[in-house]
Amino acid sequence: MQVVREPPCQRRHHRVDAPLKVTLADGQSCKVANWSLGGLKIEDWPGPSPKLADELALTLHLPFQGFDIAFDVSAKVVRLEDDGAFAGQFTMLPQRAEDLMQHFIEDLIRGKMASIEDTICRIDIPVTPISTKPDANPQEDMPLRRWSVKTLIMSVFYLIAGLGIFSYAAMLLYSNVMRIEVESAVVAAPLFSLSMPVSGEIVPVKFQKGQKVERGELIARIKNPALLLKIEDARLKVTQARDELIRTEQKAQIERERMRLYQLVSETDHNIELARLEAHKEKLKAADRHYRRMKNLSRQGYAARSKLEAAKQQQMAAESQLREAEHRLAQSSAMKAVSKRRHYNHKIFVVDLDMVDLEVSRARSALTMAEVKLAALMRRRTNMLITAPVSGEIVALFAPPNMQVERNKPIMTIEQRDSLSVTAFLSQDEVLSIGMNDGASVFLPALGDHLTGQIVEIDRNAASLKPDANHYQWSESKTRTAIVSIKLDLANQDPDKIRAGLPAVVMFKRRSTSALVGKVTNWLSFERQGDDAKQI
Repeated sequence: MQVVREPPCQRRHHRVDAPLKVTLADGQSCKVANWSLGGLKIEDWPGPSPKLADELALTLHLPFQGFDIAFDVSAKVVRLEDDGAFAGQFTMLPQRAEDLMQHFIEDLIRGKMASIEDTICRIDIPVTPISTKPDANPQEDMPLRRWSVKTLIMSVFYLIAGLGIFSYAAMLLYSNVMRIEVESAVVAAPLFSLSMPVSGEIVPVKFQKGQKVERGELIARIKNPALLLKIEDARLKVTQARDELIRTEQKAQIERERMRLYQLVSETDHNIELARLEAHKEKLKAADRHYRRMKNLSRQGYAARSKLEAAKQQQMAAESQLREAEHRLAQSSAMKAVSKRRHYNHKIFVVDLDMVDLEVSRARSALTMAEVKLAALMRRRTNMLITAPVSGEIVALFAPPNMQVERNKPIMTIEQRDSLSVTAFLSQDEVLSIGMNDGASVFLPALGDHLTGQIVEIDRNAASLKPDANHYQWSESKTRTAIVSIKLDLANQDPDKIRAGLPAVVMFKRRSTSALVGKVTNWLSFERQGDDAKQI
């Protein structure tokens, strides 16, 4: 046995073959083979068959218990058959006709026979059926004293409920049209993170979560034995460099004193050389006279030639000694010119003040370098004192006390309590409706407090910026990427109970982005200012 399953029907409406007549505009009528809420099939169409997509104006007659219910419809031809029949789709079906046909089809499917009253009610009121039985006690004709207590109570209840509903609706309308309510807000405060300046052991002073600190107050110390050893070594080198400088300066002072004595010696030597030069000049003159005399005597035959030669040798020796004396005088004059800085003992320079000053300068530079290194180490030692950068409260600790911590590791976070504000996250559409210096109402649900504030910063794109971005990026209009900072008015509040991180709900006054509304608002503001000026 083979089971054949028919495919499910793809029709949107149930199709029935109940009697239904169609009347044309010229009074002719035809029979409907089957029909539904979507259309109908006509078999005996009078006259030439219509074409596809033709619009037909029809009057439908639905027979029911001896009377016809008629209504006008419009249909479009969607299918033609070989036997002259065609199918039409309703293009204009009145709501009452649709409800009546729906009611008729449902009753046929269920096998139920509806009454005339129910059908008439559906013809008159197509949405809700009503009863045709008259009310024995109509409320509009009943005096107030005959109303029941239950009716009075329910009337009062409905009146109060209606007032409450209308009031709530008015509040919602005001809140959504005239104001902007933002629940994505939080109390914020500037946070300062402290890190280890050098590696070492933390010695706590004020090192507890919730501890209040003042600016510049000592929080902890850092023990670093290696740094202390470097400081002691640097101090020792500074002492050695200072001693070396002192010895070099003392040596320079001694050399200067010796130089003054050497200057006297140089002056004396110079004078001696002058005297020797004069003596050698006289000696050369005497040798020249003796040579000329011996030459005259030898020419006359009174002196031997050997004596003439001896006189010549004396002349030449005197001349050579004179030249040597001149050179010594030139050397003495040159040494006298530099006698304030150097002294030469005819063999070596026994004193050179330039070299001595160079040694002093070298020693002074060494001392300066040692002092600079010591100062740098002392600054690192100063960094071993951790102080509070601002006045606030310690809200987080990241390093345990009395433990070794590496350099640049985070230690704690301090919250600056005197600069509390509220950060609200708005969508790209909402941020267009607020302005700088506008007032705002802030509600803190955790404390149940209502505060006032003022908008001090609006940043539409801060939450969308990336660290490696080189231009602004656009976000969707519904995402809350716009950041608004609100300065709180804490004049009559206790700031200690308001902490950063508390949730907040902010109400902003909505501004209009319409140019026409803006002009009207500015005009009203100008007129109001003019009236105030006239009153003054």
